[in-house]
Amino acid sequence: MLPTFTNQTITPLIRVHFADPASTVTSTQTDPLIGGTGEGLGRYRVSGKARVQSKEADWSFVLKVLSPISGGTTITDWNYWRREAHVYESDLLTTLPGPLQTPRCYGVQDQADGSCWIWLEDLGRPTEDAWTAETYWHAGHHLGQLNGHYLTTQELPAYPWLNRMFLPHWLDRVPGMTRLDEALAHPLVQRLYPRDVLDGYHRLWATRARWLSTLAQLPHTFCHLDAFPGNLFVRPTAIGGGTFVAIDWAYAGINAIGAELAALTFAEVTLFKRIDLATARSNAAAAWDGYLSGLAAVGWHGESKMVCIGYLATALLRFGVGMVPVSINVVIDPLIHEWAEPVYGSPIAGMIDYWVEVARWRLELMRELMDL
Repeated sequence: MLPTFTNQTITPLIRVHFADPASTVTSTQTDPLIGGTGEGLGRYRVSGKARVQSKEADWSFVLKVLSPISGGTTITDWNYWRREAHVYESDLLTTLPGPLQTPRCYGVQDQADGSCWIWLEDLGRPTEDAWTAETYWHAGHHLGQLNGHYLTTQELPAYPWLNRMFLPHWLDRVPGMTRLDEALAHPLVQRLYPRDVLDGYHRLWATRARWLSTLAQLPHTFCHLDAFPGNLFVRPTAIGGGTFVAIDWAYAGINAIGAELAALTFAEVTLFKRIDLATARSNAAAAWDGYLSGLAAVGWHGESKMVCIGYLATALLRFGVGMVPVSINVVIDPLIHEWAEPVYGSPIAGMIDYWVEVARWRLELMRELMDL
């Protein structure tokens, strides 16, 4: 169901948008925006025309609707439903050190039904389909600078609603590997977890407490925690490379150095599309180099080993064993197939061999992590 509102709701936003206190709305249209697996009831593009200084002008906003039924209800929950609204209501993003940018927020409105509306700048069409290894380098560089500022000169934000236990809570949210052992009777689950992958994941699961403890001892910084291509829009710049605008701050919090790279390199390849693995490896290497360069650019010159541990341990726990319950649901639930297959452009059964190869790549990285 589309959200309903009147011109009285839109008019104040229009007047801020056009910097004209006399602007009036003349038409309005609402369209759902599809994509991602973020929390909330939905995202919509609200657009239309307005009368601005005696001329007709086009306008559009993105409306993000959040609800307490779609996420955690406690501010310490990894998926606390109202975290993103708090982010935009606070001065956190207005004091964010560059070059990473954020969309303009036109207002946060609590609704009578308990939901919350966030009115945001419309950044246009997503840009992830045009990403190259160079784009990943620049994205990593932006994120390295963001994290590096909070490791050197910027004081860590202290808001109580920031994520501080994201990964432990992520792993605790489901039965994990126990669920996998029970589901192996299903033929598609057997295909998804051949013996080498199953054994490797069991070894990783058995050492999760060790890696969580190691991550807790690394330097910590402020992180977006879901900065993958679908959440990073590229604004072209005169000097090339582009400036990145980060949306979807629902997971924002304090986390280990390097953790930011986990989503950048593994979220899309794991969740959203089939990517040639040679290309994915090249993109990951570029993101890693860019991130280290970004850290150094703002004055952080610590050991790269710490960064690598933060990156790999987070990536393997979050997108490896941490995704097992989701992966099981995707392959065995016909209702999920209905919406997932159009996203992947392939029947679920046809995606399994690809997902196995991604898992084997993770096992290579697990051996690399164990050697650090």
